[in-house]
Amino acid sequence: MKSFKQTNESSALKHRVAWTSCSLPVWVTHVFGIMLVTCTGTVAQGAVINVDPGQSIQAAIDVANDGDEIVVAPGTYAPIDFLGKRLIIRSTGGPKVTIIDAAGGPTGVTLRNAEPDGTKLDGFTLTGGTGQTIPGTNWTGGGGMFITGDAHVVVQNSVITKNHLNSLKAFVIIGGGVYKGVSTVTFIDSEFSYNSADLLNGGLGGAIGSLFPTIGTVENTATFIRCSFIGNTQELSTVYVGNDLESSWYFDSCHFIGNIMEQSTDSFGGVLLMVTKHTSLTNCLFSGNIIQNNQGVLLSVAGGDTVIDHCTFTNNVTGSLLYVTLAAPISNSILYDNDLATFGRIFTSPFGGSTFNVKYSNIQGGHPGVGNIDAEPLFRDPLGPDGVAGTLDDDLRLLPFSPSAETGSNAATPADILDVDGDGDTTEALPFDIDGLARVLDADNDGTATTDMGAHEVPTNACEVVAYLDCDGNGREDSCDVFDGIGGPDCNGNFFIDSCEIENGTLKDCDGDGLADLCEIANGTAPDCDGNSIDDACDPDFDGDGTNDACDDDIDGDGVLNSADVCNATPLGAIVQPNGTLLMDGDGDCDVDLYDYSIFQAEFSGLNSN
Repeated sequence: MKSFKQTNESSALKHRVAWTSCSLPVWVTHVFGIMLVTCTGTVAQGAVINVDPGQSIQAAIDVANDGDEIVVAPGTYAPIDFLGKRLIIRSTGGPKVTIIDAAGGPTGVTLRNAEPDGTKLDGFTLTGGTGQTIPGTNWTGGGGMFITGDAHVVVQNSVITKNHLNSLKAFVIIGGGVYKGVSTVTFIDSEFSYNSADLLNGGLGGAIGSLFPTIGTVENTATFIRCSFIGNTQELSTVYVGNDLESSWYFDSCHFIGNIMEQSTDSFGGVLLMVTKHTSLTNCLFSGNIIQNNQGVLLSVAGGDTVIDHCTFTNNVTGSLLYVTLAAPISNSILYDNDLATFGRIFTSPFGGSTFNVKYSNIQGGHPGVGNIDAEPLFRDPLGPDGVAGTLDDDLRLLPFSPSAETGSNAATPADILDVDGDGDTTEALPFDIDGLARVLDADNDGTATTDMGAHEVPTNACEVVAYLDCDGNGREDSCDVFDGIGGPDCNGNFFIDSCEIENGTLKDCDGDGLADLCEIANGTAPDCDGNSIDDACDPDFDGDGTNDACDDDIDGDGVLNSADVCNATPLGAIVQPNGTLLMDGDGDCDVDLYDYSIFQAEFSGLNSN
């Protein structure tokens, strides 16, 4: 027997699994419509069962025992049910090439029979699900995964995408990607993208939904480590947890980007609506999320205690950013450059009892509390290459000299209760930022390591570590050169050297003098009569008189003002008649070509006479 230990997981998630070294291929036949599975030998405890394309994962599950590992080759497979067994089901090729497709049926992966600790799904894409009936209700949930019945499972390196709940199927629909009932679930390095819960009957939780689980369960938790929630749509909340006061939900180093709440009425809860015993958000990034009528709240928490630390909220469109019904500490976070239409940045309960202890955070507009500031965070490239805020290419890491760098609080950083570094110490402070950098670094090299605000930590010696751009090749990041006044001008104030932007085409220098048109126009050394941010010398000038055609009263220089000129783009050498037309322009198209000569020839010969 061989013993293998999983790595890079929380100590609470580590399991030791033993299996035989044999590999048992599975053949699938059909007898009277029943799928039968036979192997080259007896499937013993801890066996490895291989599943190849064209074979059935479910058939392997049917014959497997607790502790077995099912290894799946790249391909597309039918939905599966773990059947209450403690199994590791993993792919060899990862989620891009290993797909469980519900193909419009209920659910890709189901766990509902008290699957025990050690159950794991690793390396799959789950797609095409429309949800199944939640026991004891007429509700539908869980297109990608359906997890309930006191199941325990770790899902790693997987993608739950393009699952769509249809409100015509049930009175309530919840959890487009995943429905979570009473269960203990952990998602690691996984993505929830482009799932939806149809809004007709009040779709809840486009990505994940949980509602009214059994009260009194000893274990009922959800943990998300290094997960992404991207482009999910719903009426109410990307992640929706309703009346789950016995559960705890933890999010660490997660991205929430471009999720859309298509609500038609006022509501509290856009990306997260959590009614839980405990909610923790650490090292998380919220950007480009939209509540369409601007009435809702991006993150709403009711009941229980809440922790929000080292999170970044930027470029979101919503009524308000944060709402709680009880006391909530917010620390080491950035809330800046959001489009807030209704309630402001932080909204407290109109019913009383709601307070925010905000400290060591960068809050646009300011907020009472020790260590709080109000200053542009100076993200590296908040628009990204596509020039649009709130999309996947935005670089929301801090510039080395950001006012949010080294202005957080080490003491306010919460404990690593999830043990994300796997060292067994859950009392130490958070060890990593959202990118996996050490959480506390001495970015300014003053001999004292102080944490930064927001989801990202500025690395030590960031200016000398050419991590982003060093177009002048001096070994220092260009943004630092600009900040220090070396390396050339930065006329548009984006901390990129203009000469580099001219070279890569992001700034125009139409006259080739090495100076960006924007700079020359701004300092008055270049004209821009039409306000198009281009030097007039590079705009069209039909008559070559040095005046931009857009601002030239006589574009063609024929002596007739544009307002009276029938042909205000007179060809060179053409003869202009007093009425502004061209001599011999028989068809009136403001040129003299062979067709005009044919008209002249016909008239001269009398062929056009009546």
